[in-house]
Amino acid sequence: GTELKQLIRSEQPIANDKKVADKPKELDPVLQRGLEIVAALQILDR
Repeated sequence: GTELKQLIRSEQPIANDKKVADKPKELDPVLQRGLEIVAALQILDR
């Protein structure tokens, strides 16, 4: 039982990676914007 759960958990990130790989052009600007916002917040925190 626990082995099956571990297998399912280990396969979920792989599935997510495939979804991301399928739509790089859509996600890239969003990720870029997110990284910019995170960087700006880190600068403000200092």
